Amino acid sequence: RADTAISLVGDSNVVVNSGYVSGQHAVVFSGEFASAENSGTLVARGNTVAFGADTFLSRMSNSGTIMSLNGSAVVASGTAGLIVFNSGYISAGVGTAILASAASGSTITNSGVISGFNAMILGGEGDSVVNTGTIAGGVFLSGGDDVFDSSQGLLSGAIDGGTGDDTL
Repeated sequence: RADTAISLVGDSNVVVNSGYVSGQHAVVFSGEFASAENSGTLVARGNTVAFGADTFLSRMSNSGTIMSLNGSAVVASGTAGLIVFNSGYISAGVGTAILASAASGSTITNSGVISGFNAMILGGEGDSVVNTGTIAGGVFLSGGDDVFDSSQGLLSGAIDGGTGDDTL
């Protein structure tokens, strides 16, 4: 895509960034087992890192900066959950920092900062969030038996566990 800095089609694609990438969209994946590792800076006007509808078991590891100015910082719309390890900074100015509308649960482990108008919207069954850093913004978990643990971290915003037998 002309408006995307890095666009990958196919299975088992991996992006490793330690520099600076920007565009309307910084990185877009289409295919199974997609993975991104960022220790640099990813900035976009729209969605920054997007795992498409045909991705399966998407993984994002961030120790740098991922920032969206007008969209979501990390988006997964695939059929299996998103796995995020964040020790850096993930931010969406007016959008959602992490948006995962996957059918199965997502796992978010944060020791850094996740911030946005909505910090997270997770749409799968049985989501798990462990926060030892800072989450600024609303956290919305969907149906299923979700786990949200911020006992060693800071949460500044509302949390909605959705339906199910949640542990908050």
